Amino acid sequence: MEDFTPTTEDVRLIWIISQTGCKARAEFDRWLAAHDAEVREQTLDALRPEYSDLIPTIRARLNQ
Repeated sequence: MEDFTPTTEDVRLIWIISQTGCKARAEFDRWLAAHDAEVREQTLDALRPEYSDLIPTIRARLNQ
């Protein structure tokens, strides 16, 4: 049996269904954006020692 990995949309819909109120989708999207930003920063922190001269370019491209 293969492991099932839900898509972001699957997780979003499950979370929305489990919540009450019409703001659930926006709340989830804010959480996901904050999570993604945190992961990007952690990745940049991990790259910093070896690629410090490229970090500004990488950050600019991620924020486009």
